[in-house]
Amino acid sequence: MHESSLVPIANVTLIAACQPITSSRQTLREPRDRGRNFPQHRETPIVQDFTLILVTSVTVLVGCTGGQPNLSDASSQPQHLIMSEGSSTSDGLSISNGNVVVKENQPGVAFATVTLPGQSKRIAYFLVFNHDRPNAGVTSEGGSRGATASTSHTINTYGNESTAKYELVLKSGADSIETETISIDDEAFGSSKGRVFLIDMKLDPPGVSQFHLDLPTEVPELKETEATEQFSHDALTAMRKADQAVDAFCRAIEATGN
Repeated sequence: MHESSLVPIANVTLIAACQPITSSRQTLREPRDRGRNFPQHRETPIVQDFTLILVTSVTVLVGCTGGQPNLSDASSQPQHLIMSEGSSTSDGLSISNGNVVVKENQPGVAFATVTLPGQSKRIAYFLVFNHDRPNAGVTSEGGSRGATASTSHTINTYGNESTAKYELVLKSGADSIETETISIDDEAFGSSKGRVFLIDMKLDPPGVSQFHLDLPTEVPELKETEATEQFSHDALTAMRKADQAVDAFCRAIEATGN
């Protein structure tokens, strides 16, 4: 009989305005809360004999409905971290959490989506970054309450940390935007100047470059890791074709592996 050796994999916490606070450090099972939309998370490989390895954490701040990543494994794949989309919805305003693709020898991607009442889902921001996977980790946090929604991603790699945050507030009694803010490491970036950001995590502090590029007009369901991975690949491929600086940044990662 094997003894169980438990090293924390992901600190998964669900904070619901309409529900009691619950938390769990066991992340290889799908949460059993059927009232929320749980995205999927895949991290490989899985170590046998019940030994779990620290990878990432996901925190979801939920209005009355929402979710956090489901967890699955695919041990036949190279070591990587893929997190599909979860969402939190209040008064018709929906914000995402998750949406992370970090694979060895490839650019890392993390993005957020937002859906205004009666409108289609769109990209809130799209991050592209270098990393030292398998040591790199990403934390995603998002939630909505009433007419306010916010989400964030925190990247930890090369001994550095960078946090991107997004917050949206609707006008009172209306479905139009009152305020919308994007910030990275407490520096504000106007969305009119672009929602795509290259983050050089090797620099201390990390270097951030903003790009005004066309984003996908249609964002599909991203509840499965495969869908998130495909969407990220397609979106980044289009961005690389549209801008030489984005392509050069990605090529440098592919050439050196980080």
